[in-house]
Amino acid sequence: MTRIKDSPYNPPMTATAPGTRTPEPPLAGRIDLDDFDAMLAVSPSWSERHSQVSRGRARIRLAIATTGRTQLAYAAKSPGCRIDGAPVPGMSLLGITLVGPFLQLQGQQWRPDCFGYVPSGTEYAVMSSAPHRMLALAVRSDLLDRAARSRWGHGLPIDRSGPVLRERRPGGSGDVARTWLRWVATAVRHPELLRDPAVSAQMEEELLGSILDGSDMVDGPEPAKPWRELAL
Repeated sequence: MTRIKDSPYNPPMTATAPGTRTPEPPLAGRIDLDDFDAMLAVSPSWSERHSQVSRGRARIRLAIATTGRTQLAYAAKSPGCRIDGAPVPGMSLLGITLVGPFLQLQGQQWRPDCFGYVPSGTEYAVMSSAPHRMLALAVRSDLLDRAARSRWGHGLPIDRSGPVLRERRPGGSGDVARTWLRWVATAVRHPELLRDPAVSAQMEEELLGSILDGSDMVDGPEPAKPWRELAL
């Protein structure tokens, strides 16, 4: 059974008297699903198609927090699946793998010391033959570009995607993950906080600052291992 709790994307349909303002949907919540196809209705910021690639009952657990310019998601999915999608126009994606021994992004092995990046207008493919957990951030491309230029002196490339950002020091990806997890947990517990523009701006600053200050671009694409080899 699909259960959506406090979802900011499927608010309950309630009748209101004429002239009465409809309550605003929450900006954060948890979503539990038992069907990969149901992911299509989760959020317009994540246009994804899931294909199950290993045996077992589908189980998806999500926690999502939304500001005016970002959407942060924690996702735990089982069993193994392939995810095909693309950012919505004007949005780019950043990601952190938490658990997933056979995870690929854009045909490249996605190691825990690397961050995923997909610019606006680029399709992506994530492959995992086993259950996995990750964090993903959909961010307005102009905001990401400004944040990168203020820290690196240049923006992120628009012609590269995959696990192309590497942590600057050992364990650095864990620091980024803890920052992101703290924000999604806080938002789920207190979604009303995100209606404060100052809090939303602080969340956006810390999410982007943590990953940009803690990573560098990988010099070039790493050799991709065949999916069949990784799945064995």
